[in-house]
Amino acid sequence: MNPRLFVIADDLTGALDTGVQFARAGVQTKVVTHGHLARLLRLCKEPVLVVDTESRHLPADKAGSRVASCVRSARSRGVDRFYKKTDSTLRGNVGAELTAVVSASGGRELFFVPALPKAGRVTRSGVQFVDGVPLHESSFARDPREPVLGTSIEGIIATQSGMPVVTVGRGENPATVLAGRGRPLIVAFDAETDGDLEAIADRLAIRDMPHLTAGCSGFAAFLPRLHGLPTGGCDRIDIRPPLLVVSGSLHERSLGQLRHSELRGIPSLEVDPEAVTQSGWRRAATRTIVGQLREHGTMIVRTRPGLAAPPPTAETLLRGIGCLVRRIISSTAVSTIALFGGDTAFAVVEALGIWGLDPVGEICQGVVVCRAKGSRDLGVRNLVTKAGGFGPVDVVDRIVGALEQEA
Repeated sequence: MNPRLFVIADDLTGALDTGVQFARAGVQTKVVTHGHLARLLRLCKEPVLVVDTESRHLPADKAGSRVASCVRSARSRGVDRFYKKTDSTLRGNVGAELTAVVSASGGRELFFVPALPKAGRVTRSGVQFVDGVPLHESSFARDPREPVLGTSIEGIIATQSGMPVVTVGRGENPATVLAGRGRPLIVAFDAETDGDLEAIADRLAIRDMPHLTAGCSGFAAFLPRLHGLPTGGCDRIDIRPPLLVVSGSLHERSLGQLRHSELRGIPSLEVDPEAVTQSGWRRAATRTIVGQLREHGTMIVRTRPGLAAPPPTAETLLRGIGCLVRRIISSTAVSTIALFGGDTAFAVVEALGIWGLDPVGEICQGVVVCRAKGSRDLGVRNLVTKAGGFGPVDVVDRIVGALEQEA
């Protein structure tokens, strides 16, 4: 059976945050990294397949090419419904990737709903707001690696695409703005509540289930009904201690969450970016981490707060963290790993040889539990992932609480 809906995300935490919306509705869902897409397209039995293209930090033309390649691969398997998952703060190659979906799919209209009201991200008059602040004035505009460029959704898309963008106001009928349009375009919707998202889905359903949609995890929650996806029972969250927390995020929210946990007595180790590639340092760090895990049941491994490293250095650091995690779980039983930040999550998943992830549920908004499937049996069965800017300050306490509840 081929997937009925193909979802494309530009990083792994976003892929899982979106995939879990389907899982919560009882729709079987598989998440895969782009390197394993060909295999999973052949073997996939789930109605929803989510691919992480890992394209957020690529140049715009390469990001667009990778997305287009994934769309064409899915079309070759008979898939004709696509959802382009975008970051709720519009970081990354939004314009290039939305355009690639339209072009590679042969479609004409892509309906874009970028709001995530539960996380304080809403769209007013074509402008994205974060906790009441226009996106271009928020902390996300100063993202160390991917600062947001542009003051409106149309402006952000225009930095990478010549495709026209039209905005549909709250409660407005999209047919009004589509009248007389003869070329492919992106239709962006204002939304400030989950009720708005539901109303948009209802209006789109009247258009005979449009095949091209886009947005973040907020609108994805309404896609099972929009596309008539088959539902069944929901799996229960079943995670066990010990817990290894691994963070490479530089976002101020993640840094605050780690400080909160450390002040509450959870031990942590700061990764030395110059030493992490050296096997001797990794051996010593592994002994320390394993000892703390056995004594306390929870351990944090984190990168040093500060300015973002240049891309080559950052990639080397992340590969080193992946190797360190692999060494840790080869030395002791680690049932659950929590990963903060999409780049960190991808690095660890790659290092552990994980080829597929089944999202199960959320501990809280944007904090996703999934089961890992890999080519090497290294003892990890459960991952908890979150984007750097998601989660409450006590998120580690909440993960620990979920572990204790299930133990």
